[in-house]
Amino acid sequence: MLLSSTPLLDPRALAPDYAYFTDTLERTESLLRDADALKTALARVHNRWAERAKATPAACTDAEAASLAARARALGEAYRDAAQSARVSASRITRALASPTLAPITTGPDRRRSAQAIDQSREHAKNYLELSRWHASYVGSFEKRCKPTLVPGPGLSSTSPRAATEVEERTAVIGVGNGRVCPLDAPASGQAVVLKGMVGCYGKLRCDCVPAAVLPGAVLGLEPGP
Repeated sequence: MLLSSTPLLDPRALAPDYAYFTDTLERTESLLRDADALKTALARVHNRWAERAKATPAACTDAEAASLAARARALGEAYRDAAQSARVSASRITRALASPTLAPITTGPDRRRSAQAIDQSREHAKNYLELSRWHASYVGSFEKRCKPTLVPGPGLSSTSPRAATEVEERTAVIGVGNGRVCPLDAPASGQAVVLKGMVGCYGKLRCDCVPAAVLPGAVLGLEPGP
């Protein structure tokens, strides 16, 4: 899914009906799934940075450190935007539920599902601030000193035990090289995007590549030749 800003006020919000409510709730939940994927990828990059920092300080010639720092920046910016979009969308649920046109027709499950989405949007806003502070404290100085850039590379696996059948519902990756991130068909312009599932590939001009398994935080692009 392409990350996009939440649109300006829907005219239906002035007198919300049940269709507007369900559309807004579903959009909020989709934005939250994007935010979940971006948070997962960013946390894995930060965790890998922390693991390496225990062993040795990063030098500008350290290729892995440069890759991690550049990925963290792109993922952090996308996570910020996704968390903000989810929070705005969740606030529309709050206003809709208080509307006299909608309050009488919403059910208990509607309100519980809404409360969960609203709580999750607040949690993502909090998580972004925490991850942003961590980045500034531990990665920021390297980033300013070394000016790292994105290069194609694999994503990062989880350090926690996972069931063999466990898969990511959505996966955050970054595209570089001015081609396309596929099968999403999004521009590979150095920004993070969220794929449905765990497969993706890089197309130079169009999505004629063969999708393969990708992990969170992967940078998709044209791999250098031999």
